[in-house]
Amino acid sequence: CDGHMLGLITEIIVSMGRLFHANKCFLFVGMYRDNEVSSDSHPFTSQYNVLKNNTNVNITSIRLSSLSRSDVTDMLMAEMRLPRRLVVKLANFVHKRTSGGHALSVVQFLNMIARQAIVAYSPTKKRYHWDYDQLKHIQTLDGVASLIVSNLSSLPPKALRTLQILSCFGAQVHEAIIDQLELCSNLEGSADILSSIPKLKDEGILEAGNSMIRFCHDLIREQVYNGIVADQRRQMHLCIGTFLGSKTTFDVSMQHDDGQNIKEDTGPLSQLLVFVATDHVNNASGLVIDQLQKDQFSEWNLCAANEAFLASDFQAALHYCKSGISFLGSKVWTEGPCYSLHRGATVSLLALDEAGRGEAKNYANIIIQNVTFEKSLEAQYLLIRSLIELGSFEEAMATALPIIRKLGFNIPSAPKLWLSFLAGGVQGISPSVFTQSMKEADEVTS
Repeated sequence: CDGHMLGLITEIIVSMGRLFHANKCFLFVGMYRDNEVSSDSHPFTSQYNVLKNNTNVNITSIRLSSLSRSDVTDMLMAEMRLPRRLVVKLANFVHKRTSGGHALSVVQFLNMIARQAIVAYSPTKKRYHWDYDQLKHIQTLDGVASLIVSNLSSLPPKALRTLQILSCFGAQVHEAIIDQLELCSNLEGSADILSSIPKLKDEGILEAGNSMIRFCHDLIREQVYNGIVADQRRQMHLCIGTFLGSKTTFDVSMQHDDGQNIKEDTGPLSQLLVFVATDHVNNASGLVIDQLQKDQFSEWNLCAANEAFLASDFQAALHYCKSGISFLGSKVWTEGPCYSLHRGATVSLLALDEAGRGEAKNYANIIIQNVTFEKSLEAQYLLIRSLIELGSFEEAMATALPIIRKLGFNIPSAPKLWLSFLAGGVQGISPSVFTQSMKEADEVTS
């Protein structure tokens, strides 16, 4: 409650204390967390001091501390009728997952794992049994997460800074990335990350598994991340992104003659760094004003889009293409990755659901309007394909015929290709086949 409500409660208690009979049958019970009201200027502290100094009010203070690991162990021993050696590991796990043994959270957590049969009586073993693999996948209770959030301000500055850095990566981050990041001298607190993580794991704020470090609850990560000032947050993203980007190579994929992307295998860590570094600079886009740096980041996005496309993750490929385009600004089309990013966005949209085909048509038209006719042939194919998949067959034919005629292609003399268009065969023709057919037609007419 706020200061006004605390003042009202204090006045009621003091007034009741003045009445001789009332003070024999009036009991008020309150509860507070001492770490949240430690300051003398806090409204609760000032009202509490008023009550303590009032001779008509009798106050009894009862301090309830968290359960120790030994307390939790004794509780499990008593409930399960098992020796200490069998429950000590489970007790340590419960203690860590309940913000250091918060009594109410311990009871809630034990009830939850009992309801989910993670801890259950085994008739064959004739005792209670539990599965540690299942325990590791249990998310921290909302109540415990809220308790942890309320205590974040009491963490040492180095530990809090570590959480801020980790929150920039989302809910989890690969341990290999953390190893790299510790060497980033431009990022305040990076040198303390590895030394702070064990303490944060003991506090139940972080957990580790499968080479990942993750927040125990998304509420904790959200609170930490939103607690960073917006400009400082973007600066952290930019610093992390540029540093990790310097630790890998952004090679734009080459192409086979048939138009298929190829790329040498650079290893899982290098591929991971491509995605992570690009994600960070994209989150700092509003802070990037240097055009050379924008050009560099647009190429990073093109590389990440190629990696995503090769993994058949077309949604991610589209995201990186659009992010790369946003860095280009008014960049001349004859330079940089303008064509490749627009082409990638078009192809990704065509690979997604029907909703993206109209947008694919727009990207294809942008390419056609900004490049030479020869270079636009592949975009022309993509445009025709998007029109066909949108059901605009007449518009597709009206678009295709001028292209054929511009190439000097005599339709009656080569009915095979003409019939393939009539049959809707453009959908089944690859860009390279389409272009090659145009070239053959040009040779025939010449």
